[in-house]
Amino acid sequence: MAAGAGVRLGELLALHDPNAQMDMAISADDIGSMSLANARPRVEIAVSPKAIETQARVSARYAIQR
Repeated sequence: MAAGAGVRLGELLALHDPNAQMDMAISADDIGSMSLANARPRVEIAVSPKAIETQARVSARYAIQR
């Protein structure tokens, strides 16, 4: 996926955790292929080795909110 091809969510993660170093993007193709029955987009996540603990905390928070 091209760097500017989708909606960047890294800034949103930084609002919750300034130490988050995740780079998430949802491409327009992913959004276009979603249906109402299966509204989960595929998400590409690139995490630096230093951010593995942050990723776990963000994932846990996301799961709790759902």
